Amino acid sequence: MNTQIVKRGFKEELQDVFIANLAEGQNEHSPAAVSHFVGSDEVTIRSTNQRSYGSIPINGRESLKLLRDAMIEICRMEGIE
Repeated sequence: MNTQIVKRGFKEELQDVFIANLAEGQNEHSPAAVSHFVGSDEVTIRSTNQRSYGSIPINGRESLKLLRDAMIEICRMEGIE
């Protein structure tokens, strides 16, 4: 997995964006990318195999915690450490 932090936005309001994906050189709009505006409570997940669905934004700290806990449990069920 490749990760990077880049500046995005207008000149007056640049924000750091954390990007995680499976291929080097891709950005937050690439398939399989997970992006997060640093300091916000929002994460966007892009689909690799369901292109018609595009990206799924996850908003709010409680929703992020729920997503985290669900992903941890799914990984345990699948034997992913």
